[in-house]
Amino acid sequence: MSRTETLLDRLPRLDLESAQRRSGIEILGKPKEKTKKSRYEIFNHDSVEQPTWSEIPNIEYLARLARRETILQRRNETVESIAKEHDHTQPAAIANSSIEIHTNQGSGWLPVEASIRNFQWHLSENDVNLKAELQDIKEIFVVQHGVMRNAKDYFQYFMEALRKAGREYDPKTMLVIAPQFCAPVDLKGKEKLWSNKVDASDVLRWRYNDWRGAEPAMNPDAPIDSFTAMDVLLQRIISKTTNLERLEFIGNSEGAQFVDRYAASSKFLNQLEYHSPDDNTPTVEATVTNAGTALYFGPERPIFNTNGEIIGWNEDYTFDSEENTWPLGLYDPPPYVLESLSEWPHADQEEYPGEPTNMSSYDFMLFNYLNRIILSIGTGDNNPRGSQLPKGPGKGYRAQGKTRLQRFLGKVEHLDRLRERKYLERLILPQFSIITVRGYGHNAKDIFEAIEIGNERYKEAE
Repeated sequence: MSRTETLLDRLPRLDLESAQRRSGIEILGKPKEKTKKSRYEIFNHDSVEQPTWSEIPNIEYLARLARRETILQRRNETVESIAKEHDHTQPAAIANSSIEIHTNQGSGWLPVEASIRNFQWHLSENDVNLKAELQDIKEIFVVQHGVMRNAKDYFQYFMEALRKAGREYDPKTMLVIAPQFCAPVDLKGKEKLWSNKVDASDVLRWRYNDWRGAEPAMNPDAPIDSFTAMDVLLQRIISKTTNLERLEFIGNSEGAQFVDRYAASSKFLNQLEYHSPDDNTPTVEATVTNAGTALYFGPERPIFNTNGEIIGWNEDYTFDSEENTWPLGLYDPPPYVLESLSEWPHADQEEYPGEPTNMSSYDFMLFNYLNRIILSIGTGDNNPRGSQLPKGPGKGYRAQGKTRLQRFLGKVEHLDRLRERKYLERLILPQFSIITVRGYGHNAKDIFEAIEIGNERYKEAE
């Protein structure tokens, strides 16, 4: 019997009777075994079976890859196809506050819905004014909107989920933010925003769903990529805290795709986790729910039968194949991702004290990703003709499965296979978490409520 046939049934059942009575759903989960960075281990035995899977190119090879015209053209065709699949003509409401993103690529404004009223930062001195409110924050929740860019709705979904989970929001110790990656249509006809202090032309905007994968904004004077924008946002906030214990991301659908890639390659998260004092390193978790596509760490893809069960793996794809091109795989990633990988070429002991010196850039990315990620799916999200399911063009999307549920199962088994291969290479990688919510489909509000109710019961069980 294949792993896929029994995956949902083999997950340990949480004690969620009261949660089920409140929500009317069944929640299953695999407990997350929190892994400290010190859990990185190298085996001492002399001989070990070598993996048969093709070797992942190292960072030096990746850095030499030219962003070829054919690759860029294919990516543009994909973006245009997605734009036709989804209704991007409806503008999204702009978030109530914003933050100015200063980078060497220029400056622009990122809208942010936030649980602190005077979160709006227009002048540098306001950072100082907010320090008193942020310094005692212990938990930060980053809620990422989906393809419709409705950050205000997602903010409300999550706040309601906290309430239904029985978690009283405490503004002194909790901060909830929902960044908004605008499209041009959201700003059409607008001249001034946020008390007429910001020109709409200075607000960062992306072409359709480019923001999910660290692509640059369309602003001519500020082509800031979305991952850098998130880095700057988090740095501005966390630098004002003194006792942060937890940083949690949660994204649904297109937002889940963003969280999935950001958790793998964030430069700021690496600095936060490895540069903080040992007694002041916050827990970082990234919950990916109902993602339309998955980031694969190698050029293999699952083979499904007509019942949606994995019956084998196609390992014939090359690393530079369409199926393995970013954001579906690691070939031809944007500059941000290459820079993130290049920051760990030799595991500098001064930069990352206490860590082994022979961890490759690829291993470092995979290690951090597994230590952060929680993969989640509503088992009812199983419609191959869903209106917002990415389908193409090309074969890259379809190679991951026909539905979000299939793509979730494929990603889970892909990561398990990677952990087994790395074990054979004398490297123990962290266990990752999965949460399945039976009976729910592609609905951010319902999934957020189910996960937060489940998380609360999870903590009580511990």
